[in-house]
Amino acid sequence: MKRFVPDFSDVKGMHKPIMEIARAAMAGERIMLVSHGFGASMIASRLNGLRPEMSGIQKAMVAENFRGANLHAPKGRPFRAPHASTSSAGMLGANGRPGEVHLARHGTLLLNNVLEFTNAVTRTLAMNMDDSTLLVVTTPKCPCGSVFRNKKCFCAEGIRKRFFERLDSIANKFEITTVVDIPFMSNHEKLQAKANPSTADLRAMLQADHCKTSTTSV
Repeated sequence: MKRFVPDFSDVKGMHKPIMEIARAAMAGERIMLVSHGFGASMIASRLNGLRPEMSGIQKAMVAENFRGANLHAPKGRPFRAPHASTSSAGMLGANGRPGEVHLARHGTLLLNNVLEFTNAVTRTLAMNMDDSTLLVVTTPKCPCGSVFRNKKCFCAEGIRKRFFERLDSIANKFEITTVVDIPFMSNHEKLQAKANPSTADLRAMLQADHCKTSTTSV
């Protein structure tokens, strides 16, 4: 049976933010997605398809890391989304067993609701990630649940201030260069929205835009 590979054609709507995120991913930038609790993980899981196929050496390195963790290596680039309860040892590895930072190399590492991870874990990751890993972190718009229902935030000003200070700290720690706001979509809007281009078509469109921009700037 053919293994399912997540593709952007399966995602409806959010065309503008998806283009912005895809462009950043192809440039190897570190990305923060601000969402209403919908779309961020779905988008992040499809970003590996925008990157070039791994070399033989890279495939061997990925296979070795997964073998060391007693896991089956993925067919393509790895996608890892560790839970916020994962310890520093689980992230970095221990007793010869690779951690999430190793398993995500040459692939994508998603830190969903990044502020739920401890400072020790984010510090460990920031110090040990290399440029082969595409980092995507997600965060809600504010600490309260109102924004998940597209309603006005009712957080006290002091709470919001501390929330954004922590986000700024995370962005600086990981050297986040791209922040994208994913708009809220009602169930009706999701049903009515058009599908995005396939991952292959999206990659070709962005490559063509890059070539056009490069030619114009010369």
